[in-house]
Amino acid sequence: MAFGIKDIKPSINGVAYHWGQIKLSIEGTPIVNFTELSYKSMQDKQNLYGSGYLPTERGYGNIEFEGQLTGSVSLFQSIRLAVASKNLLTIAPFDLIMAITPEIKPIIPKITILKAVEFNEDPFEASQGDPRLFMTVPLTIGDIVEKA
Repeated sequence: MAFGIKDIKPSINGVAYHWGQIKLSIEGTPIVNFTELSYKSMQDKQNLYGSGYLPTERGYGNIEFEGQLTGSVSLFQSIRLAVASKNLLTIAPFDLIMAITPEIKPIIPKITILKAVEFNEDPFEASQGDPRLFMTVPLTIGDIVEKA
């Protein structure tokens, strides 16, 4: 194994990463009206068989990325107004930077760059009685880069 259990560090002074430490920015512009960000990388891995009953090799597929951003309608409207087309689907690929910056040291900040992000949909949904309107927009992501 590439690392041992001694390499995994617990939280420092009992303080873990949490929601209040997350900061988002698109191309250097802070984003504040978001309520959820999720992303993941995936790779198909399959055991390959030859003679006998056990795998003789392993095959690897492409690495893929996906995610979604949830925020207020006003957040996405301000993004729309910042581009000439006024359409989320026509915005050129951009970098979305997430920084988790703890107030208590020595917890190490976590910085993740979602590269070449594009919005997949431009949805809208509202229901009677909603005190605030939100949108969840799926993302196409070109790469996920973790910085220390």
